[in-house]
Amino acid sequence: MRPPRRRVPENPATVRRRLVALTGTLSAFVALTLVVVVQVVLAGASTSAVERVLADRADAVIDSAEATSDPGTLTVSSTRLDPGVAVYGADGARVAGTVPPSLREGFERLSHSAVEQTTEVGEAYSVLARPFALDGGTRGVVVVAEPLAPYENDEHTALVVSITAGALMIVL
Repeated sequence: MRPPRRRVPENPATVRRRLVALTGTLSAFVALTLVVVVQVVLAGASTSAVERVLADRADAVIDSAEATSDPGTLTVSSTRLDPGVAVYGADGARVAGTVPPSLREGFERLSHSAVEQTTEVGEAYSVLARPFALDGGTRGVVVVAEPLAPYENDEHTALVVSITAGALMIVL
C-alpha cells in the first residue's frame, strides 16, 4: 500500500498569474460582447431613425398635395420639395420635385408603386415610395430619399468609442 500523496501548495506567484489571466480573458469576453451588443442596437436605432425621417418627409409632402381643377392632376407646395423628393401622378409622370441623377433610375422604378416600399439605392441612400390618394380620388406616389452617410458616421464613431472603452476595461 502506498502512502497518501501530500499536496504541495502552489506557488502564490503562479496562482496570481492564473487569476490575472482568467480575469483578462473574462474582461476581453465581456468587452467584446458589449461592443457587439452596442453595434447591433445602434444599427437598429439608425435604421429606425432613417425610416422615421423618410415617413415624416413623405407625410409632409402628401399633406401639401392638392388636386388641380384638371381631374387627376396634382400640385405640391414647393416649400415641401427638398432635394431628393419627387411626386408622381397616377400615370407615373413626375409632377413635382427634383431627382438627383444618381437616384433617377431608382425613383423611376418606384414612381409606379402600388404599395409603400423602402429600398436602398446603392449603399448611399434609403428611398421610400408611398402611394397616396387625395379626397377627390386623385392618386399619386411620393418618393423620398435620405442619405445614409450621417447615420453610418455615427455608427463608426460609436464603434471606435466602444472598442476604446473595451480595451481600457481589459487593461484595468
